[in-house]
Amino acid sequence: AQILGDIVVGAGAKVGGNSVVTKDVPEGATVVGVPARLVAAKARPAEEGRNFSAYGVGHPDDVDPRGRTIEALVAEDGLCLVGLEALDDGQVIAGSHLFDAEGPVDAAHDRGYVTSAAYSPHIGASIGLGFITRGAERHGEVVRALNPLEGRSALVRICSPHFIDPEGERLRG
Repeated sequence: AQILGDIVVGAGAKVGGNSVVTKDVPEGATVVGVPARLVAAKARPAEEGRNFSAYGVGHPDDVDPRGRTIEALVAEDGLCLVGLEALDDGQVIAGSHLFDAEGPVDAAHDRGYVTSAAYSPHIGASIGLGFITRGAERHGEVVRALNPLEGRSALVRICSPHFIDPEGERLRG
């Protein structure tokens, strides 16, 4: 982010990456964009919960409903974007729900979901993108992707959503 001029960023405020702040940011507010604009007026109480809610449907404090989504995506216990790689010639199926590899498969144990899937000729396997709780700390973990509508299931490994050159070595030479 860039802060232009004599700008005050209030206590507990959040500024989105690559944002350009041109005005003061109120205490507890969340701003994003170029120029930065207010997407959440104040921080939410911790007891309210921080589950992912697409576009923050119906929260009275939302100036822009995207603010609630941004807060959920950066929450430590919230859903996180991850890559998924199928194991044992399996197939990642878009729309699947993610569960622990061993354990119950029911709504109470649903850990996330698969948003998209495709075959990668570069990797030679079925890959996908999804959101899963605590995703950033789960890279390398194997989970079960289950699509109850199609009656299909596969074991998948959680990985970086950057399947090719995640460290940027090819880019930097």
